[in-house]
Amino acid sequence: QDGTLIPRFSAGEYHIISVAWIWALSQISSRSIPFVIDTPMGSGLDETHKENLIDVFLKNLSKQTVVLSNDDEIDNKSYEKLQSLISKTYRLINFGNSSNIERIKP
Repeated sequence: QDGTLIPRFSAGEYHIISVAWIWALSQISSRSIPFVIDTPMGSGLDETHKENLIDVFLKNLSKQTVVLSNDDEIDNKSYEKLQSLISKTYRLINFGNSSNIERIKP
């Protein structure tokens, strides 16, 4: 009403804001709860934010975290950083009306 402009955030900035909310909720909880994170590296994050997401967020979020990612989200460098935390890795492949699940050995 007073002419003040409300800043518009990029998709990556909204992504970081939502991650910050999740992080805050996990920190104030008195319990260690499992988390499921869908496309954690999505929304056009730059390399710095991707590295921080792995080093700060994913490595410290919970003792049980399920990460659902697209093929292009976690590159070899990111996978190496996460490898010590990974228990099992699966690839889900969709073929039209059918799907296949394969276990990838680390």
